[in-house]
Amino acid sequence: MNIINFTKANCKNCYKCVRSCPVKAIKIKDEQAEIVAERCIGCGICLHSCPQNAKSIKSDLETIQEWIKDGQKVVVSIAPSFPAAFNLKKEGQIVTALKQLGFYAIEETAAGAEIISLLYKDFYYRKDYNHVITTSCPTVNYLIERYYPHLVKYMVPVVSPMIAHGRLLQRQFGQKVKIVFIGPCISKKFETLHFQHDRVIDAMITFDELHRWLEEENISIENLPSTSFGQTYCNRARWYPLAGGVALSSLDKEDKGRKILKIDGLENCRELLSYLDNGELENTWIEINACDGGCINGPGNYESPWGKYIREEKVKEYITKTIDVKKQAKNLHFEAKDVYKTFIERPICSKMPSPEEIKSILKQIGKHKKEDELNCGGCGYNTCREKAIAVYQGMAEKYMCLPYMRSRGETLSNFIIQNTPNAIIVLDHNFHIIEFNPSAEKLFHWENVQVLKKPIEMVMEKSGFNEVKNHSPLIYRGKRYLPSYDLVVIETVLYIKEQDMYLGIFSDITQEMSNKKALDEMKTNTLNMAQEVIDKQMRVAQEIASLLGETTAETKVTLTQLKKLVQGQEGDIYSGKLY
Repeated sequence: MNIINFTKANCKNCYKCVRSCPVKAIKIKDEQAEIVAERCIGCGICLHSCPQNAKSIKSDLETIQEWIKDGQKVVVSIAPSFPAAFNLKKEGQIVTALKQLGFYAIEETAAGAEIISLLYKDFYYRKDYNHVITTSCPTVNYLIERYYPHLVKYMVPVVSPMIAHGRLLQRQFGQKVKIVFIGPCISKKFETLHFQHDRVIDAMITFDELHRWLEEENISIENLPSTSFGQTYCNRARWYPLAGGVALSSLDKEDKGRKILKIDGLENCRELLSYLDNGELENTWIEINACDGGCINGPGNYESPWGKYIREEKVKEYITKTIDVKKQAKNLHFEAKDVYKTFIERPICSKMPSPEEIKSILKQIGKHKKEDELNCGGCGYNTCREKAIAVYQGMAEKYMCLPYMRSRGETLSNFIIQNTPNAIIVLDHNFHIIEFNPSAEKLFHWENVQVLKKPIEMVMEKSGFNEVKNHSPLIYRGKRYLPSYDLVVIETVLYIKEQDMYLGIFSDITQEMSNKKALDEMKTNTLNMAQEVIDKQMRVAQEIASLLGETTAETKVTLTQLKKLVQGQEGDIYSGKLY
C-alpha cells in the first residue's frame, strides 16, 4: 500500500490533484487518479486539493493504540511545531494529553535537531562543497534525488532530526520501547518506512491524526494541567519549524564565508534547484524547506486552530520562554554511524516522445495547429505538449482535454438536436422558449427567431408542459391532438431540476393516425362485406334445402307408386291369370 491513496469510487476526473502536484506524480488510468510511488516526493499537497475528499493516508494510529493497550512502553518524539497545532495555554498541556492517551514518555524532536545543527555548521566550513544543502526536509531530499540528481553531491549527508532523535531515544530507553514520532509532515511517513530496516521510528502520526484521537477520547487539551517534557534538553533547535529556523539554530552571526539562502515553498525550491549549478550562485549554504513558511504549515497540520501567521507567533512565544542563548544542549552524545546518511541519485527515467509522436497525440484530440493548443491547464498540465508527453509516458489519458471534450460533446449534442426528426422545445422556469430546433420549426410552422424568449402558449395553448408545470409528475408522456395544426403528436415532457427548465420532445404521428383510420375503415368495410356474403350464402343454402326437400318428397311418391305397380304385375304372372 502507498502512503497516499485515492478512493476510486470518489474520483470525479476534475484533475485538480494532477494540477496541484508539483512533480506530476499522479497518474490517470481508466479515469481514476493514482499515486505513482517512485515519482512521489510526499509533499501531501494533493491531499487537501481534492474536492471529493477521494484520498486516504496510511495511518499507524490503530497500531499505536494496540501497543498501548497491550501494555508496551511507547515513547513520543514530538516535533517543535506543536505550539502551532493546538490551542495551548501552557505548552506542557500537550505532554499531559499524551500521558492521558497512555504514552510512557514524551520528548522533543528538537533534541535531535541540536545534533544535526552541529553537523550543518561543520559543513558550512567545508571547502570541498561549492554549495551546502540542508537535508532536514524529506520532501526536498526526494525532490533532489529524483528530479535534480546532479545536485545530490551538495546535500549534507546526515539524517533528519527525527531519525537522530529516534536513535537518542533508543539509547536512553532501550531497544524494547516503541518510538512514535508526532508532527506536521506527511513525508515523515515515507522516511519512517525507509528506515524500517533499522527500526529507528516504529510509527508516525500527524498532528491532525492526534487531534482526531483526542476528540475520540474526549480529552479537552486546553483544560489540562501542564507537565514537563522528559530529560533530554534542547535549546536553539526549537527554531527548526520556522522558515529560516535552521540557520538560526545552526549558525552564529559571526559565521562568514558563504552566502546564506533560506528557501521555503516547493515552487521556490524548484526554481532555485533548476539554476543552482549554472554558475550564477557560488559558495552558498542553503536552508531549504518544502512547506511555505516552514514546517508549521505542513500538510499534517491542517486542523490547527490557528492561521498561518498566528502559528508562527505561537512557536516564537514558546521559543522565547524556553531559549537560553548562553547554554548548549546536553545529553546529546552520538556516534557518526547514528547520524550520517548517503543520499543517492534516483533519476526518474521516462522515455521521451519524438516531435512527430507528440504531434500525432495532439491531432487525436483535435489540436491540428498551434492555435488549437490552448494551454489552459484544465487537464492538470501547464501546456498541451506537456500533457501529450504524459500520455506517451502512460501518466495521462488522451481525452483528459476538457476544451476538446466539451467541444466534442457540444458538437455531438448540437448535431443530434439539429438533425433529429423529433421536434424539441426547451423552456426556462418562466415557460419561455429557449430552444426550438429545425424539426420544431417544420412541424409548427414557426421560425426559431420568432419564438425564442416567447411564452410556449404562442406555439400551443395546451401541451404536456402544462402537466408538469407544478413539477408533479416530473415527466409526462401522452398522445395529443393539436387542432391549430391539425396534428396528432406523441409528446414527452420532463422537468430538469438541476437546470430548472423543461424539455419537450414531440413526435408527429398524424400520418400514422390517418393511415390507421383508413385501415380501420377498410377493416370495417371488409367485415361488412364478409357478413353480407355469409348472410347470402345462408339464404341460398336455405333455398337449396327447401327445393331438395320438395323434390325428395316427389321422388318418394313416384318411386312408391312404381314399386306398387311392379309388385302388382308380378302377382298376376305367378297366379296364371295371364294364360
